[in-house]
Amino acid sequence: MLSERAAGRMGSRWSAGCSSSGDADVAVGRSGAAVERTGVSGGRCRTYVRALTAALVGSAAAAMPSAAAGAVYNAANDFSLSANPSGVWSYGYEDRLGAPLHLYNQPTANWRGATGLDGWTFSTLPLDPNISHNRSTSILTLSDTGVHLPANGLTIHPGAGGEPSVLRWTAPTAGVCDLAVAFRGNDETGTTTDVHVLHNNVSLFDGQINAYGSGPSFSASLPVAAGDTVDFAAGYGRNSNYLFDSTGVAATVTLLPEPGGLFAACLVSVALLRRRR
Repeated sequence: MLSERAAGRMGSRWSAGCSSSGDADVAVGRSGAAVERTGVSGGRCRTYVRALTAALVGSAAAAMPSAAAGAVYNAANDFSLSANPSGVWSYGYEDRLGAPLHLYNQPTANWRGATGLDGWTFSTLPLDPNISHNRSTSILTLSDTGVHLPANGLTIHPGAGGEPSVLRWTAPTAGVCDLAVAFRGNDETGTTTDVHVLHNNVSLFDGQINAYGSGPSFSASLPVAAGDTVDFAAGYGRNSNYLFDSTGVAATVTLLPEPGGLFAACLVSVALLRRRR
């Protein structure tokens, strides 16, 4: 990868090749390599500066596709019952929205007697708040509550005192975060929750679920620093009642790297060339 220092040296070499003496000049091959020429007058300098600019930008563009794809984090696909936090994801609850996160510490496989349902709760609290994941390939129905859990779906449930259940993503590196989330009511009686997306505890989105089925969705792109957090949360709603509040959350975060490396070095080199013309 081309460093900024190397790019600067390259820009100096080209600038020297465009001197008005006409003794030497440099052209750019298709691969971006420098090829020396002789006997080209200084009047041709602009042509070669443009050629170098195109070659440098082309080289940077060729290197960008793999980076531009970014790292994709899918909360359901990445769900873990063996650790919390697990990679970039954390599961917990807050005493109130934006308060410190209490990590769930009680994992249970085949939770609530349902084969394929994994759940996290807090050891000193009753069943709620919680987060659960249906790892099966079909809808799970909890017959005692009328809750329907989509295949490979995550469900969060607030606590009796309105404690929001929180799914948290933490940025592993700096970059641009593309996030998308869809909430839904998973309780056939009619889920009544308030749902939120927060960046570093600052609200990006606030909504309400007042029925069974599809609910509000939200997407955004925002710059993040390493260690920044994005929370997807559900509280007990305007009725201040935590019953029948199973809330589905389908969240995906794509982290795109900051422009840098070859692309940044090429921009530096182009800037040097334009300055020295």
